[in-house]
Amino acid sequence: MNLYDPFHTNPLWLLTPAEAARLGGGFRAGDALVSMSMLDTIAILDMEKGVTRWSQQGPFGMQHGPRLTSEGEIVLFNNFHAEERSSVLTLDPRTRRVTAQYTGPELEPLYSKRSGRVQVLPNGNFLVVETDGERALEITVEGETVWEFRSPFRVPEADERAPEVEEKVAGLYSLQRLEPDQTSWLTSK
Repeated sequence: MNLYDPFHTNPLWLLTPAEAARLGGGFRAGDALVSMSMLDTIAILDMEKGVTRWSQQGPFGMQHGPRLTSEGEIVLFNNFHAEERSSVLTLDPRTRRVTAQYTGPELEPLYSKRSGRVQVLPNGNFLVVETDGERALEITVEGETVWEFRSPFRVPEADERAPEVEEKVAGLYSLQRLEPDQTSWLTSK
């Protein structure tokens, strides 16, 4: 266990009135969806009363970035699906069952030991950030890849003690999808 950060909460997501309603009775706007990755636990906390309304430990490990889907399920980046394999996991908090899981293709599975993120897009797809894999991809609910981005930012490794290491790659920690009407500043006039 990490003695300096034993809970490693990431992130804290405050529920909107619509999100609380999707979860059903017992949840309110302002409740916080949190992930405590060192404890393999996600929870929904009443921030006013300081109590836990709901929590679940596993079947995920070192998870990051839980979010609610339009169906009231929780989607997260599951860092430890299996040895050197991560997944995007969707969980029904009412039944506590996994409803979907995406691990990537056999030849190029998802894997990030230290971070990762999932954003629920307006079209129902997921934007997945695989931090250690230096890539991001948009996938459908069925697991089809819509597009993929790989970080092109590479720096040659100058350490003579490790000749097998050829280069370093910038890890991706976060990515935000922009809609076309948000990109006007990118075009030259």
